[in-house]
Formats: sequence, C-alpha cells, structure tokens
Amino acid sequence: PIFLISTETLIPNEDVILKTLGISKDKFYTQISQGKSLRQISGDKITQVVKAVTAAERNDINDRLDAKLISASQAQDQLDALPSRVSNELTAYNLTVGSVNVKCWISSPTDPVPSTVYTPTASRW
Repeated sequence: PIFLISTETLIPNEDVILKTLGISKDKFYTQISQGKSLRQISGDKITQVVKAVTAAERNDINDRLDAKLISASQAQDQLDALPSRVSNELTAYNLTVGSVNVKCWISSPTDPVPSTVYTPTASRW
C-alpha cells in the first residue's frame, strides 16, 4: 500500500462542508473512503452544502478584492466562473487513482508515522 500524508485538506472547503453537514472529519472521510459521493453523504442537505461553499468562495473573492490582492476585473472573472468551479470542486475529487484506492484516516500530527508511509518534503514547488 501507498500512504500519502498531507496537512492540507483533501477536499476544498472541507470545513464549510463539515459544518453544514454537522459531521466529523472521521465520519466524512470514512464515508468517502467507502466510495460514497458528496451527494450521497449530504443527502437532503446537498443544496445547503452548495450554497454554503458558494458563499464562502464569494466571501474569499471579495476579501481578496478589498485587500487589493486582485483587481475588480479579476474578481468579476472569478465570480463569473464561481458556479462552474464550485460544481467541479464538489464533484471532481476521486480517491481512486487507476487501480489504487486511497484510504482516508485522521490522525494527530504527533502520532508516529508507519514505516510504510511516504511523506514528501515540506517545501512546495
């Protein structure tokens, strides 16, 4: 088996999704690793999830605009692309790559890492 360890979330807006669904990371990633889609996990709350993620993304764009990190034109382009991007973010994750099924688990950063785990260096390209 191959183990990948990351301090980053596997799914964009994970915190918003978990809060909207009212479930823990453990429960969420257990269901993901069992092959359930976000729609299946969300059930009748899927519309609430989409609205919450869209609102969070819209707020992020506006915050970056207010901080002058992006121009008004860039902000508008990002707002125009938002529905498509949110849809893609909420459906494009796939924890099966080729024939490798990625298992998800949550562990404390202080837990010892098994010797079979590959941990990339902390530097980012």
